[in-house]
Amino acid sequence: MSKAIDLFEKKYPNITVKAESVGAPNDLFNRLTTDFAAGGTTAPDVFALGGALPQQYGGSGQLLDLGTVSKYVDIQDYAATATVSATVKGKLYGLPTGGNAIGVLVNEDLFKKAGVDLPKANWTWDDFIKAADEIGKSHTGVAGVDLRIQDILGTYIAQLNKTGVYDFKGKVAATPKQIQSWLEIEQKLVKGAACPTRRSSSRTTT
Repeated sequence: MSKAIDLFEKKYPNITVKAESVGAPNDLFNRLTTDFAAGGTTAPDVFALGGALPQQYGGSGQLLDLGTVSKYVDIQDYAATATVSATVKGKLYGLPTGGNAIGVLVNEDLFKKAGVDLPKANWTWDDFIKAADEIGKSHTGVAGVDLRIQDILGTYIAQLNKTGVYDFKGKVAATPKQIQSWLEIEQKLVKGAACPTRRSSSRTTT
């Protein structure tokens, strides 16, 4: 961070940047809630947000509409898919600091030990559930799957509606039926042996 600030101040010597440590992410969010409740006069000028927070703060008018500073911030270089979560009613309130691709990490040795075939290009969610369940039942000492729900949900919904949880206008695009279908997948994983339960929480997950 300090290197980025040094480069910025070198290019814009008339601007001084003061970095503030806020600790864990929740510490920042709690601070912002307090700042904005008091009028936002002590909130940082630039800060990071995730999840639905850009929608929340942007929709309530607490963030800068970047369209008003297009002379200084070129938002045309960003794909619409990268700015959906920070767009509210056609206005953009934030820019991504990076991007990721969601995938499945497979332990080939574990699959082999459990006698489960490795994934193929035409793998389906049903195949995924079956493989995870078989591994969980194979007495290898591990659960079949470890899901990052906050990441995988958006990817799953995007397979159903092309955009994910939000559409390109920043509105919620996921339907209750789509969310329910993911919860049903989770229930299948828990009902089988794919996910650890409270009683089996001591098991090691992959």
